[in-house]
Amino acid sequence: MMFSGFEKFTTFRMEEVDDPDITPPNGCADSRIASTCLQSRFRNVFIIADSKALSGKEIGTVADYMALLALAQPRSLDGCNALPSVVDAFAKSPCPGRDPPDGLTPADAAYLTALYQADLRMREKTERSDIARRMAKILIDAKVDVAAAGPTK
Repeated sequence: MMFSGFEKFTTFRMEEVDDPDITPPNGCADSRIASTCLQSRFRNVFIIADSKALSGKEIGTVADYMALLALAQPRSLDGCNALPSVVDAFAKSPCPGRDPPDGLTPADAAYLTALYQADLRMREKTERSDIARRMAKILIDAKVDVAAAGPTK
């Protein structure tokens, strides 16, 4: 049997779909030489929204909020973050000193950009620091006053 150069070096990657009843494996190989980590990728995203909770909200704000939820998967949705976020628009109580945004904020856009530029082979603590550094650089380069910044639209 003859193999071309491409076929000879092709590797197969196992892909598994998440099962809500089974905790997925995670982490990296513990090696100083190689840093092979498991990665998660979107195949489909399905979001169910409570129309009563969204009553009176602009469709653009709702769409931006859902996009942030799907792409960033924030741990907490209630309470005020240090930086203005579209998440604030749906918090149970308003954030003191700022109006709720009506769309993605510069901080949201910087976070998503930094998050998706992250090197997934890094250890979690290093990866978080890298995301924060990239986000700060994006905001500084854009000369964004995050405390006063409104939506990116």
